[in-house]
Amino acid sequence: MVLQADLGTTLIFFGISITLLYVATSKKKYVFTALGLSVIGAIGGYLVFPHVQRRVMIWKNLWEYKYDESLQIVQGLYGISAGGFTGTGLGQGYIDSLPVSDSDMIYAVICQEFGIIFAIGIMIIYFLLFYRGIRAAFITNDKYSQLIAVGFSTMIACQTLVIIGGIFSVIPLTGITLPIISYGGSSVLTIFFALGILQKISEEA
Repeated sequence: MVLQADLGTTLIFFGISITLLYVATSKKKYVFTALGLSVIGAIGGYLVFPHVQRRVMIWKNLWEYKYDESLQIVQGLYGISAGGFTGTGLGQGYIDSLPVSDSDMIYAVICQEFGIIFAIGIMIIYFLLFYRGIRAAFITNDKYSQLIAVGFSTMIACQTLVIIGGIFSVIPLTGITLPIISYGGSSVLTIFFALGILQKISEEA
């Protein structure tokens, strides 16, 4: 994935791997070692990949490049602001001016058309999915099922936090999809497989 310059997906897999490593071994030294190495990897990725440098530059100087490099994020923030608490209404948003509105920036569209209250509700639903997945891992006696449940739950949480954090410019924006909602067949299919397996683990437990 690094050779393909798909660092957003690499970040998700890193989060899943570290979580599973800690759950399987209960050794914090592995986690701290991996986090330390990740800092080295992040610096190396910044130095090697020009698009990473550009995204960090956009993140640090968002409004300076609002008509060029950071147009996508700025338009998303304007849309979120226009929606307010209750939103502009279904189909009433200015999504035509928002680049990649059906995948990367779909959460900004939701905030604009349905309001920030509805958007927070969606985040709560993702949190409940994560909670129920972790709860299934706690109550099952099968070690393999525990690891699967934790892995899929972490995947959902990591994807949600990374893309929403990028839309609100808390972290540099990546091309990660919002689970279940973003356009993209492979992403939707993967999430539904994950939810189906979590349901089966919970049922058997």
